[in-house]
Amino acid sequence: MSSPNPSNNQMVVYLQHDDPDVAIPFHISMYGLISAHIILANSVVSILHNYKSLSIMSYCLYITTLLFWNNLTHSGMIRNIDIATGIVNVLSITYYDSLRFDALYRELWASAMSIASLIYLMNTYIFYCQTTPTEEITNDDPENVTLIKYSYFSTKYIPPNTYNRELAYYYTAFVHIIALHVLPPFTCMYCIIYSGPPKYPVLH
Repeated sequence: MSSPNPSNNQMVVYLQHDDPDVAIPFHISMYGLISAHIILANSVVSILHNYKSLSIMSYCLYITTLLFWNNLTHSGMIRNIDIATGIVNVLSITYYDSLRFDALYRELWASAMSIASLIYLMNTYIFYCQTTPTEEITNDDPENVTLIKYSYFSTKYIPPNTYNRELAYYYTAFVHIIALHVLPPFTCMYCIIYSGPPKYPVLH
């Protein structure tokens, strides 16, 4: 999951570490493009089981995920659309589509989304702390340019063009992928398949 640790006398150039617009370098974000196909699989499973709106929403999320993770930036219209599409997907499944699940699988979906949300919030906070310098910290600070072993749970700033910053990108990217690209669609497919034919909610 990580590149070889450079020796002290080895000059290493880390790709896109100095680009202020790039949140995650492409050689790492490309894994998000691969995992996006799990979202596409969810769209296919949904339509095969007659969850038409869920299938359409999942396919839209698949498209926005591909667009965003192809150029993972800190801001921009694609980023905002991807986030909005993801939120709408989760809310739609939680408050509409999951009503067609068996009771056990509604609880499973709710539990999985609670876990995914907590992981996402934690991971976002860690990423912010590790990649955002404060006024008191600069890349020239000798206390930060060290060979201290990387810790994912550390909230200390890590300067760019260092091995630990590269690891920070890898770890936070893969945690995000597992929490949002893997867990929700797999859980959704599992609930759809094992709930049997869709049970449409009765409106009173």
